[in-house]
Amino acid sequence: MPNFLFPESCAAVLARAAERREWLSRPLGQPPHYPDLDGPAARALIAALPEREPAGGWLSLDEAEVLLATHGIPVAASHRCRELERAVAVAGESGGPVALKADLAAPAHASDIGAVLLGLEGKPAVRSGWRELQRRVLASGREWTGAIVQPLVPPGADMLVGTVNDPDLGSVIAVGLGGLQARLTETAAFRLPPATDTEADELIDSAKGVAAELSGLRGSAPLDREALRELILRFTLLLAEVPEVVEADLNPVRCMTSGCLVLDMRLRIEHRRSIDRVKTW
Repeated sequence: MPNFLFPESCAAVLARAAERREWLSRPLGQPPHYPDLDGPAARALIAALPEREPAGGWLSLDEAEVLLATHGIPVAASHRCRELERAVAVAGESGGPVALKADLAAPAHASDIGAVLLGLEGKPAVRSGWRELQRRVLASGREWTGAIVQPLVPPGADMLVGTVNDPDLGSVIAVGLGGLQARLTETAAFRLPPATDTEADELIDSAKGVAAELSGLRGSAPLDREALRELILRFTLLLAEVPEVVEADLNPVRCMTSGCLVLDMRLRIEHRRSIDRVKTW
């Protein structure tokens, strides 16, 4: 029989037992099943990279977009422009206001140095914005390689969905507030990759700021929680398909009243090394 010197210790043990019973009794949820996943295309993309990066490295923006597309993860259309007139032409073809951000080599984000301009419309605005971004990039000591033009997306809340590779646990999924808020406070929650919709919801709820934004913060309209849950599950399936992805930062992910959209991303891969067989007897 257990023997406790003080009643507080006994109460703590009973509380732990009750918490475990509650956890075991929770709904198990449903594992995700999406018929539009293209695992062979994802593996083929990663298999072709050793010719360029034998040890791995950060994917280019185009490669990252293609990889996410193999698993149906929605990404905002992005156009990398090396020349000013190309950016002006792309912005004009969008038919509305655009976002203009400096094209920085991964893992740096343009927002780190304030090199993001929103709501630019018309040729004079784009030209002026280009010159201002160039000034900010050069002032930060970085090389100017051009800018990225994106159509302006509807308002919402910016989230972060990412992964890091723990040497003991493997892939760990992170969810938190995105954009500049990702670096201001410790808002991200970390868990093992969710295997069901219930586990994805638990991950979202463990990030208190994210859950508050989704439910409608300060009287604003609730955001599309189901779309964020699906994005997390699709991302988890992608990591299972290509374990070479050891670090990823989908930030920001714009969550709107209907749908979620990845606005920027950073993905790093490490090619798996062959393991020598251990001698057995």
